[in-house]
Amino acid sequence: MAKLLSLDDWLAKRFENPPSLRTARRWCEKGTIPAKKIGKCWFVEANKELEQSGQPSVDELVSRVLKAG
Repeated sequence: MAKLLSLDDWLAKRFENPPSLRTARRWCEKGTIPAKKIGKCWFVEANKELEQSGQPSVDELVSRVLKAG
């Protein structure tokens, strides 16, 4: 099961000077970070976030290779 961190907790752990909560919510809505909305709150899938490179095309390629293997 994926470890879920509240968006506030994730920001505090991930950044020394975190961006605003509004910016982080936008990232969640756009799919920039792997997050789930449960009720009105966003939760980041910590393990999946660490596996991402930040480049969508690279992440997609790696995902395809891992599925094929």
